[in-house]
Amino acid sequence: MPMTTLLHKALPLGSSRLRTAARAWPLAAGLFLVAGVLLALAAPRPALAHESHAGPLITFLSDNDALKEMLPADAALTRRKQALSPEGAAWAKSTLGVAVKPQMYEFILARDKSGGQVVGAVMLLDTEVEHGEARLAVGVDAQGGITRAAVLSVNRKYVPEVTGQAGRGFIPDLTGATVAQAASRAAMAKGEVGRSVFGQLRDMAAALAALLHTLES
Repeated sequence: MPMTTLLHKALPLGSSRLRTAARAWPLAAGLFLVAGVLLALAAPRPALAHESHAGPLITFLSDNDALKEMLPADAALTRRKQALSPEGAAWAKSTLGVAVKPQMYEFILARDKSGGQVVGAVMLLDTEVEHGEARLAVGVDAQGGITRAAVLSVNRKYVPEVTGQAGRGFIPDLTGATVAQAASRAAMAKGEVGRSVFGQLRDMAAALAALLHTLES
């Protein structure tokens, strides 16, 4: 039953108490509504599954700092989405020895500002590691060789395991490496997290090399 009807039944028509109650009702309803909204905003929100299991993300290196080291300073950069064709994936398998998926990839392409030639590329990727996640970056030159590779961030629980094998940020073992050498390093990685990180970096480098090969062919 509407509140105004209840008020009329409880109080005589024309009563000053009725008029006061009728005027007060919208204000009271509004206050209840505001209080409900504030309670909803103040209620604790469930933590992310990754964060609850593995702690917050610890950042070693920013995206911009990684890009500065992985690509020529005077290059023109463009963000690009491109599908790797089955032929490109077959090239990666036969030439680099790494199986990559023929799917859509997002990466940053670097071109020489004067001539427009491709001089390199970088891929940034968030990937799952055990019960958490890591943000990885790998850069390649125009020939598909790795310029730098890095773990940009990882959940706190996995910091000791990652830094013990890869260091903090840039990975010395992969600086100037070939994709084949990255594959060998991935094969030597220890633990589920280490294998995930180095295996993903290997696949990212191989995919970039195949994408650049497709662009140039």
